[in-house]
Amino acid sequence: MQVLTFAFQESTFALPIEGVAEVIRTPSLTLLPGAPPGLAGLINLRGRMIPVVDPRFYLGHDASRPLRHVIVVMGEGELMGLGVEEVEGIVETPVPKGVPDIVEGRLSPLIYGYFQWGGKFVFTWHAYGPFLLWDFMDSSGEMLS
Repeated sequence: MQVLTFAFQESTFALPIEGVAEVIRTPSLTLLPGAPPGLAGLINLRGRMIPVVDPRFYLGHDASRPLRHVIVVMGEGELMGLGVEEVEGIVETPVPKGVPDIVEGRLSPLIYGYFQWGGKFVFTWHAYGPFLLWDFMDSSGEMLS
């Protein structure tokens, strides 16, 4: 299985490559007044406006570092941007193991497994994970149950 690995601070995650449409350097984001805190903004990708979510907000990570890349993911014909600090690369891995006990709370619906790579644990998101981030939010920025 091929996955695209990306990072926030000390945490490394992966998305199945088949859900990734493309990876771009973060362009200028259009901010929306009154938008939920997890929405970094909108990007114009070849004439199409695409929302970009900032997963750090949902995961409780420090959001002071810039989002250097946007992973554009496709699901059911829709595009969504996932802002990330670092894109590490494409990795060939066996099917990830089940969800470890340490995954809980906000992270648990997004993760379906993990693998070890380069001496660290990499948590593999469902291909539709970025869409779940958006679906689990209400307008106040609180996670819906």
